[in-house]
Amino acid sequence: MPIKEIELISFRNHKHATLKFGEQVNVIWGPNGAGKTSVLEGIHVLSIGKSFKTSKNRDLLQSGATHFSVTGTFFSENREMTVQCNQLADGQRRFIINGKNLNRTRDLVGANPVVILSPEEQVITRGSPGDRRRYFNRLFSVLSREYLDVLSEYQRTLKQRNALLQKNRHLPAGELSAWDQSLVTQGFRLWNLRKHFLDLFRGELSRTVSEYTDETDLSMSLPGVPVQSEDEYKDSLAKTHDRDHLLGRTGFGPHRDCIEFKLNRHPLRDYGSQGEQKLALILIKIAEFSLIRNQTGKTPTFLLDDLFAKLDFQHSDRILSLLNSGVQTIITTTDLLDMENHGMDIHQNDMVTVKLD
Repeated sequence: MPIKEIELISFRNHKHATLKFGEQVNVIWGPNGAGKTSVLEGIHVLSIGKSFKTSKNRDLLQSGATHFSVTGTFFSENREMTVQCNQLADGQRRFIINGKNLNRTRDLVGANPVVILSPEEQVITRGSPGDRRRYFNRLFSVLSREYLDVLSEYQRTLKQRNALLQKNRHLPAGELSAWDQSLVTQGFRLWNLRKHFLDLFRGELSRTVSEYTDETDLSMSLPGVPVQSEDEYKDSLAKTHDRDHLLGRTGFGPHRDCIEFKLNRHPLRDYGSQGEQKLALILIKIAEFSLIRNQTGKTPTFLLDDLFAKLDFQHSDRILSLLNSGVQTIITTTDLLDMENHGMDIHQNDMVTVKLD
């Protein structure tokens, strides 16, 4: 559902702000420090359950405030949904949809999808394998409730097994094996689900690269499923028991997958220039957008944080062609004229502009 309105109370530097959005292009503009990115953070919290800038929701609390509240109204096909996030300074948090408390934050994921393109997302191309695993876990959780549930259970069991290893480095093998079956069952399912969705994403990325550029060869190297059955998985895990005891962590499983983007057959992280990294991120995000729309039937809202200040004219053309397709987009910028210089018609009738001071 496109977002229609958001209200921010004691959120970042907004004491109390309400913004309304149109169904297509929306521009939030103003000087640095005016709270433009915070609006996108608020939308992201209501969609994913967390900010794209910090993993600690208490960091979003305005200095000196005892709580924050973010409320968004989403509307599509004559249906309206109100989502609210309330958080206290002590970390207690509650999500409410249409007046009803959510028992689990993960029940929020996928209801109102967004795609965020911001400087923080550049870790997808520049960061560690863990950064890319987190990105794909988040994306695939939007696509599939089964993936989200299996991932959550796997991570819970992995955390417990690792805690046991760290607490007792001389744990009897039999006691450790008692945790292995749950880890094996969830891990094997997770590996197969991840392979399925990675294959879908790779296909979408290939189509995106072909459509939007003719000078970039952007591809992915994907981990396979290294075991063919749960029994084989359990045997492989048993072989790492001694090493796991020594290091205090589980060394075999989908939490160790290495997903790599390649540019002209070379690792993008190591060989991509700054401009190539930016272009690759745009292509990845367009592929993400298309995959969500194709797999869920929902059209995500595109959140573009200070986009045109960080892209050259050639790269911004890719985004402009997407914006012209009628997708709800919310853009932050310090200068409307900069957008106009990149080919955006800021006087079009269906564009909504909001200035923050």
